[in-house]
Amino acid sequence: MNVRRVQSVSAVPVGWTVYTVAMAMICLALTFPYDSLHAMFLLRLSERTGLDIHAERWSLQLPAVLEWMHPSILAPGFARLDAEQIQIEVKLASVLRGQPVILWSGRVGGREGSNGRLKGELTLASLSGNGPAQALGSVDQIDLSQVAPAVIKKGWLRGRFERRWADFAEAGRISLAEGTWHVELTGLVMEPWPIGPHGLSSLTLSSLSGRLECHSGTCLLESLRGESQDGLFSGEGELVLQEPLSMSQLTVTLSVIMTEELKERLHLTRLGPTTPGLSQKITLSGPLSNLQMRDHAAL
Repeated sequence: MNVRRVQSVSAVPVGWTVYTVAMAMICLALTFPYDSLHAMFLLRLSERTGLDIHAERWSLQLPAVLEWMHPSILAPGFARLDAEQIQIEVKLASVLRGQPVILWSGRVGGREGSNGRLKGELTLASLSGNGPAQALGSVDQIDLSQVAPAVIKKGWLRGRFERRWADFAEAGRISLAEGTWHVELTGLVMEPWPIGPHGLSSLTLSSLSGRLECHSGTCLLESLRGESQDGLFSGEGELVLQEPLSMSQLTVTLSVIMTEELKERLHLTRLGPTTPGLSQKITLSGPLSNLQMRDHAAL
């Protein structure tokens, strides 16, 4: 018996089988409806996060990396954010455990040529997306003139956040509904702001920082602190979220050390002469679109 001939003959069907499977996989890879899958992914992501996301171009990198080029992101109550590039990666080991972890990172181009950065991760309790979820992330050097309401003319944002969902499948569109946000703004320049009957003239702050702790649609505003050449302030308060975001109700009490010039611009001359180093109290309250200012001397 010729052993070599038997091995050669038996190898023929095995070779054809491998060739057939390989060609089938290649054809599947070439004809797979990636565009439809990507469109469905964007739709589901928008539904679950409350963000409207559009990508000019996208590419898929094996084994599990999705890259968007020049995507735009719109969050309720904010202007559209145009990014340079965002990369999303799924940790394959987490998928095998049944609790997917999705990483994201990206660059945001500022109007003055600087590059803002964002990164974070989303952890799901199941492959279906049902059940609790948590997102951790940070942003750095984001140009506020691109994303903030028109009242903010200039400024830079950095911060970190933790966002939580009791059931990711039923996530709402209010982006601050459950979580913690630490925010720091620098070089903030604000246009005249309609606060109270007189309005607020333009305002420049060298720094503004604070912390939001949100639960069940109510956010506690803590460690609020701001500083400018006209004075400094600190305070705390509460924000009750509504849709649209501009109708959310804010109540915050501030302790302000200010110059006489700033007092006149705020129409608070009734507070009396300013004592250097001593603070005076002011309360802001009402919907974000129509805040009212009250000085405690009027009580």
